[in-house]
Amino acid sequence: MIEKPTYVDLAVIGSGPNGLYAAKQLQLEFPHLSVAIFEQGPIAASNMALYPNVRWHSTMVSLTIPSSLNSVIPSNYAPLSSELANYYQWVALESQIPIFTNSKVTELVQSGPELEGNWNLVLESPPSSSWTLAAGTVIIATGIYDNPVPLPGFGMEMVRRYLDIGITGKRLVLCGGGTSAADAITHLLPSNEIFWILRGDKPHKVWVEVRPKFESVVSQYGGNLTMITGTQMTSVVRDTVLLDNGQSISGVDEVLALIGFASLSGLVSKSGIRTSNGGLWLSEDFETNLPGVFAFGSISSRWDDEKQKIDQSFVENGNPDKFEAILAEIKSQYARDVFVHGFGTDDWRILNPEDAPAPLPPSVNALLGLLPKVAMAAYRLRNLLAKFLRRISFRP
Repeated sequence: MIEKPTYVDLAVIGSGPNGLYAAKQLQLEFPHLSVAIFEQGPIAASNMALYPNVRWHSTMVSLTIPSSLNSVIPSNYAPLSSELANYYQWVALESQIPIFTNSKVTELVQSGPELEGNWNLVLESPPSSSWTLAAGTVIIATGIYDNPVPLPGFGMEMVRRYLDIGITGKRLVLCGGGTSAADAITHLLPSNEIFWILRGDKPHKVWVEVRPKFESVVSQYGGNLTMITGTQMTSVVRDTVLLDNGQSISGVDEVLALIGFASLSGLVSKSGIRTSNGGLWLSEDFETNLPGVFAFGSISSRWDDEKQKIDQSFVENGNPDKFEAILAEIKSQYARDVFVHGFGTDDWRILNPEDAPAPLPPSVNALLGLLPKVAMAAYRLRNLLAKFLRRISFRP
């Protein structure tokens, strides 16, 4: 068992593919800084374990992250969720990054001056223990969460929020008009009777990869499907589903409420992280309104003014292009904190090109080019000293 730390330089929350990718890149870029991952459940399996036998529509060509396994896995293979979880667990083992499983981060509390961006992570571990550690920089990569339906009866056991492809011989009510609902139709329609409830007049977003098989199943087993459009469920009472158009469906065995997932969690609201239009408010380099706290992966999905919708983020090989922006800002912050703020000024940007100073001699430019390296060395020395002082202060 890994000993619980009291401080890490770079903390990653979430051990899914994006969290694993982020932690590995941080480890490579900052070999002398401590990196650790904190995960509320098992490694890479919190969501995948809920539907282990569902085959992904994406293939490994877009699901892999850097690993020695990639050379032996066919790039065109579409894995089951359980297989993909096994793959990411192997990547985690291979990376040798400290991962604290069953350690849920519930809140971020600022511990130092705002410009330093140092944070205390409040964690909970089962069955009832809680602990706190300090971190210099935090990357939240918590993925997606269930999108609960606050309607009467939706807490009943017969109401499922996830697809179980093993259901047979049942009378089902399906709610949702996206790819998850189309998946349910594809897997369950041949052996079940399904009442499909749609708010609009048709499904609104079915992935291109899913559509051919979905349409083929509907064409072949359409007698098992009843579409009820322009309405939505209001409640579930015993074995009856009530709709807002006055209709009801009785004799229902199970309800599948597949209305998508949410990327926001209690950690976001409790820590005071700013949101906008159902997504996070983020800078161009994915920093939240909390200095030194970044969002990466699915949780970094944000509102697109031009498209007028949430711009979602998926696995995409760990989203290396997006992480480059985060990495650049982290490097900039480390150098800036040590040198610029150390000299007592916060104005490090030249806002107007006309205000730029005259060019410096080449020898001075060469000397200035060494400053970032010196900054990183000073930052590492500062952290080593901080760790030493903490160990002394915690001794009985």
